[in-house]
Amino acid sequence: LGVALARRLGGVFIDTGLTYRALAYSLARKELPAGDSWRSFIEHAPQSFESANGTALSRAEAVYYRGRDITEELWGFEVDNCLDNVARNPQRRREITGYHRELVSLNETTIAAGRDVATTILPGANLHVFLNASFGVRRARRRAQHCSHPERPVVVGAITRRDLDTLEQIRSKPNALV
Repeated sequence: LGVALARRLGGVFIDTGLTYRALAYSLARKELPAGDSWRSFIEHAPQSFESANGTALSRAEAVYYRGRDITEELWGFEVDNCLDNVARNPQRRREITGYHRELVSLNETTIAAGRDVATTILPGANLHVFLNASFGVRRARRRAQHCSHPERPVVVGAITRRDLDTLEQIRSKPNALV
């Protein structure tokens, strides 16, 4: 949905969760000491849409680790196992949300997906949309992703306290849709 909206508006799309996954990837590989900065070797390139000769061109969203595209590698079990440690670390969260604000500031129209978008990265955006899906729908979506990308896990996590807190914060905004 976000990609389609960004394409329609001529903007860029960014999935903020991929940056968290990239940091978890580096930690899982034990290539980044726990307190070191990751910004020198992780780059998140939003998906963009340009026009040439009236034809829309799309550049896929990608995450680079030391110059190598690791976007598909971000869905493995090792990354999943380190992800919670990254997301719960207040210093890392501040670094990552600051980085996302920088990415958003580079583009006039940005469609961003992720838990922090409405509450931290773009609290004053024109519109906030929070999509709810039942466990069954989320599981079916994950299975479909797994069929087209077998390296991705089939497991679907439970709705977290953070998800529920974000939902409540978004419900309180005048420019929000759940």
